[in-house]
Amino acid sequence: MLGFYSVESGMEIHVIDTDPYSLSRGGGLTDTSLIEKYKMSDEVYNQRKGTLREFIREQREKDPNYKLKPKSAPFSNVKATTNQENPDETPIDIPADIGPESVIGINIGDRCQVMPGKRRGSVQFIGEVPQLKEGYWVGVVFDEPCGLTNGVVKGVKYFQCDDNYGSFVRAKNMKVGDFPVRNILDDTDDEEDEDEGDKDEGGNGNGSINKEDDEDEI
Repeated sequence: MLGFYSVESGMEIHVIDTDPYSLSRGGGLTDTSLIEKYKMSDEVYNQRKGTLREFIREQREKDPNYKLKPKSAPFSNVKATTNQENPDETPIDIPADIGPESVIGINIGDRCQVMPGKRRGSVQFIGEVPQLKEGYWVGVVFDEPCGLTNGVVKGVKYFQCDDNYGSFVRAKNMKVGDFPVRNILDDTDDEEDEDEGDKDEGGNGNGSINKEDDEDEI
């Protein structure tokens, strides 16, 4: 049918339904407010097992003053952190892999290797950065200009380095250890890099990273 109109790739098709008995009439297929939604009664919900309400009820049988907190919620794999912009507001839940426990074992001055690209450098900052997304960041100064920043975020300096020598990364994308500065004259380093396959790890093959590659690096 569409072939009659010589439709080609990239064209935009606008269809008007003129059928007075169509299901789409009056927003029948697009207006969700017209859909009758199922609502469970309190009586039925109270009888269900494994619900949050049952959990709270059981806890209050043990302690009448019990109040649900983020850390005590069942099946929770997140940690609570303070809302940095409004400290008096309810804490924000953040995944454990970007929470304070994610940076345990990382210290200022540690040598590290960052993915993608197996870029080497040293740790110069650890903590939260209000100007960035929630969670803990690690500020790294690289041995080579393969970073995205100079240690300054929206006018606030967190560590010192030259342009493109630094980045804020998530701890899950790096590891600390014995990562000495690479010797460009040492063939062993080159062979090691080839064996590890930088390109397959998300880099572009020269140890650098594109800004659009990963939102976990700034």
